Formats: sequence, C-alpha cells, structure tokens
Amino acid sequence: MTQSSTPHKKLNLLQVYRGIAAVLVVMVHLNQMSAERLNQVTFFNLFKAGWSGVDYFFVLSGFIMVYVHRSAIGKKDQLKSFLVKRAVRIYPIYWIITLTVWCLFLVIPGFANNKDLSLGHVIVSLLLIPQKDKFILDVGWTLTYEIYFYLLFSIAIWLKPKHSVPLLSAWLLVTILHFRKIVKFPPPIFCC
Repeated sequence: MTQSSTPHKKLNLLQVYRGIAAVLVVMVHLNQMSAERLNQVTFFNLFKAGWSGVDYFFVLSGFIMVYVHRSAIGKKDQLKSFLVKRAVRIYPIYWIITLTVWCLFLVIPGFANNKDLSLGHVIVSLLLIPQKDKFILDVGWTLTYEIYFYLLFSIAIWLKPKHSVPLLSAWLLVTILHFRKIVKFPPPIFCC
C-alpha cells in the first residue's frame, strides 16, 4: 500500500486543542442530556458555551487533514487508502455506540424522546445518511459533515492539483461567506 503523505512535523499542540474542543463538546452534550432526560443541571451549566467546540473542532480537523494528506492531492492511487482510513476512523466506534444507545432506548423507551427506533431508521443512522429525523445517536449529524468533507477531499485526491486547489479554495470561500452571512444556504435536513 502506498503511503498517503510524506513525513511532516507533528502538530502536537493542535492535537491538544482538538482534544480540548472534543471534550468541551462532550461536556455540553452531557449537560444538555442531563437537563432534557433527568431534569437536572450538571456542572452548574459551566459548559453551556461548549457548543462552539464543534466549529473549532471542524476547522482544526480540516486543517490537520489538509496538512497530513496534502501530498496525496492529485494521486488517484492513494484514494482507496484515504477512504479506508477515514471509514475505519469513524464507522466502527460510531456503530458500537449507536447500537448500544439503540438497545438502551429499546429497554428504557422513555430515554428515546419519541425517536423512531425502527430497523430502517437504525440502518440509515448507522450509514450516516442525511435524514429529516434525528439520528439514533443525536450527534451523528456532525459525522455527516465530516463525511461530506472526506468526499470533497477525495475529489481533490482524484483530480490533478490544478483542478483540486481551485475546488478546495472555492469551497473554503463559500464556507467563509456563509459563516459571515454574506451568502445564505438553507439548513440541511439533518442538522441538529
């Protein structure tokens, strides 16, 4: 199997920041779930602003992905390796947690908050397919965004750099314009 990138300097401090962002997001979700399902406030709402960790995590993850895999851009032979690594990184742990939560919901239906617990909905959730209803695991929508980014980056790997660099640049520009509210896109059906 061909290496997907050349050796590069490790970005340890950015990895620490990404870990902190992930912990903040977990804490805000624990706080939210505790309030919704147990009617209890946890950690004195200290992590209420932790939701901003999602944006921070996405930006850092995107930067690290480009930094690590930039040498793969334009090299079609590295596409399969890239996609396999991404799938292995996301799906197994997500499947384990989603199925565990689904089983918990089946045993204690009150925790499900009237979610669709049918096998079809579970399969759609496991595959991270955008949907109108919430995923079995509420935070699955964030992984859908990750998959969109992986697919976009896969196109960059598939194309030659003279085409992929403008593509990634255009995507970045549109994202910034949307964030700055200069360009408005309808919300995705699967968000939040």
